[in-house]
Formats: sequence, structure tokens, C-alpha cells
Amino acid sequence: LVRLEKLYLSYNDIRVIENELFNYLTSLKELYIDKNNIEFIGNKAFENLTKIERIEIQFNKLNEFEPNTFRTLINLNYIEINNNQISDFKKDFFNNNMRKLVTLKLDFNDLKVIKNETFSNLIKLRTLTLRNNKISEFEIDSFKGLTDLINLYFSNNLLSNLKQGLFRDLGQLMLLYLEYNNLEKIEKETFIGLRNVIRLK
Repeated sequence: LVRLEKLYLSYNDIRVIENELFNYLTSLKELYIDKNNIEFIGNKAFENLTKIERIEIQFNKLNEFEPNTFRTLINLNYIEINNNQISDFKKDFFNNNMRKLVTLKLDFNDLKVIKNETFSNLIKLRTLTLRNNKISEFEIDSFKGLTDLINLYFSNNLLSNLKQGLFRDLGQLMLLYLEYNNLEKIEKETFIGLRNVIRLK
């Protein structure tokens, strides 16, 4: 299967993705393992998938990722992790090698706090979705480095406050969706730097 470019394993009952499972699929560009019962992915499971561009892992039972799970995915530009149970990402989980990532979808997880510089290595990211989590706080540098971001969605969370300067690096942002939170306070200069926003909801 060394020439295989697309692999569809959706709608099965897979529970574990073991290390080196995809080792010989060195030409793979798209991997679909969504809609299974995956609880664990080994940190070397994707190690040889250096050509992969798209991964879909939504609708599984993941609550965390091992460190360095995505460290070799240098051509990845789209990943969807919606509808899992992810509660946190360790610092530098989204590492320097993921500089081609354009779309990151994290809706319907269990995220509570977005920590400083969580996404700072994703310098080409254009769409980030965080809808329907349990986010009550964005630390002040949560979006640091996302200078190419165009679409940001964090509707349906538990935010009560937006901090001053939170969006200061998002000069290219055009769409910002923050409806259905618990907002009580928007600090002065919260929206400083958002010079291109055309829709704020």
C-alpha cells in the first residue's frame, strides 16, 4: 500500500490507534478515522505520514493526545477533532513542524481554559473553531502569533469576560463569532487590532 493516498476507516468500532500502524503508508495524503470509538492514539502512530495533508478524527472518545503525536506532520493543512472529550493541550503540542496548518476544528470538546501561546506555532492558520466547549477563560496570549487568522468561532461557551488586547495579533481577522456565552464585561480596548473584521456576532 505504499502508493495509497486516501484511507477511509470511518464508521467502525476502532478503539486504539497503535504506534507504527500507518508506517508503510508513506504516500498517504488524507486519513479519515472519524466516527469510531477511539480512546487512544500512540504518539508514533502518524510518524511516517510526512505527506499527509488532511486528518479527520471527529466523533471519537479521545480525552487527550500524547506529546508529539503530530510532530512529523509537516504538510498537514486541515485537521478536525470535533466531538471528542479533549480537555487540554499541553504547551507546544501544536509544534513548529505544523506551520502549514490552515484549518483547526475543535468544536464540541471539553476545553475549559485556552492557555497562552497554545496555537502560536500555527503561523498559517486561517480558521480556528472552538464552539460548544466549556471555555471560561482565554489567557491574554491565547491567540498570539495567529497573524493570518481570518475566521474565529468560539460560540456556545462559558466566557464572562474578554480581556484587553486579547485579539491584538489578529489583524487579518474578518469573522468573529462569540454569541451564546455568559459575557458580563468587555474590557476597554478588547477589540484593538481588529482592523479587518466585517462580521462580529
